[in-house]
Amino acid sequence: MQNGTFRTLRLSVRFLCQAQILILEILHVFLWLKFSPSLNSNKNYHFSKVSLRCFFHDAIKVLSMIKTIEENVKYETGVIHGRFQILHKDHLEYILSGKKLCLHLVIGITNPDPTTVKEETADLKRSSPLANPLTYYERYVLVRLAMEGAGVKPEEYSVVPLPISTPELYKYYVPVDAVFFLSIYDEWGRRKKKYFESLGLNVHVLREVTPEEKGISAADIRKCMVENRPWENMVPADIAWKLKEWQISDRLIHMMKQV
Repeated sequence: MQNGTFRTLRLSVRFLCQAQILILEILHVFLWLKFSPSLNSNKNYHFSKVSLRCFFHDAIKVLSMIKTIEENVKYETGVIHGRFQILHKDHLEYILSGKKLCLHLVIGITNPDPTTVKEETADLKRSSPLANPLTYYERYVLVRLAMEGAGVKPEEYSVVPLPISTPELYKYYVPVDAVFFLSIYDEWGRRKKKYFESLGLNVHVLREVTPEEKGISAADIRKCMVENRPWENMVPADIAWKLKEWQISDRLIHMMKQV
């Protein structure tokens, strides 16, 4: 049996066993309340046959809901990554699509340290200072705010740095026995997939589209900021205020003047 299949089976057993134990415990309390002679004789009014039927109906709904979650969750731990310069709505959708497939998602922020960034021939612009106006810490804060706004519990994800252009360092930052999610829409995406596969990592491509189908671009948001055009509708509402508080538009304008 392959590792992925084993993990999926283990998740299935865990979900269903926990649900069944919970329902049995609730049923035990319910029956005690209904039939215990120590309770008031009027208890039958509150715990009638109709109530019991309702309980079983709700229990079946819970089991069905747990089974639906179990069918969607394929992995125990997943790793997803991005520069997030600047985190936008499509970034968040991408992150959440990975989260739906695993119990715990590790979100790797790439280019965490500008002094260690390597130029990539597949995407030369990604390493330029103008394409990286936010620090690692600022992006960490934005990711946390966006995930909180999306209703994801803090214990269900981690945010870490990830030097994406240095595959030999991955093991020091993320769990390499996890599944690695990515989307592909250009040569850089295909290069990253090769990086993952060269290490024997378990890769799950969330989607592969053309550059025209990519959607929102962080470069377009940065351009709107510099040109004083509306950009707020392209980022999650939970982070727009923070970008304004940090005066990122002014920072980008100042950076352009330094070039």
